[in-house]
Amino acid sequence: MSDQPLVQMIDIEKHFGGVRAVDHVSVSLYPGEVVGLLGHNGAGKSCLMRILSGAMIPSSGEIRVNGAAVRFAEPNDARAKGSRRSIRRWPWPIIWTRPATCSWGGS
Repeated sequence: MSDQPLVQMIDIEKHFGGVRAVDHVSVSLYPGEVVGLLGHNGAGKSCLMRILSGAMIPSSGEIRVNGAAVRFAEPNDARAKGSRRSIRRWPWPIIWTRPATCSWGGS
């Protein structure tokens, strides 16, 4: 495994008025890793994935790709850096929420 993260989200926050949807989250993703993001409803998982995929702009924090700081104003910006995101819809409506798949660099 590489010593340098492929993607880093550093101290990411997202606020909606007085509601803090994402509160100082830092994540490092390394090449070849498979990572799961778990949390209760309303924990900010979807917001975090939207930020990583460029569909939402963070209130504060930094995203780095291969060590370089990046800013995603829209999904095409993230896509240009290798981000891919899809929403999985499962037939189990109450037990499961909708997991998101976000990959980097592959198809």
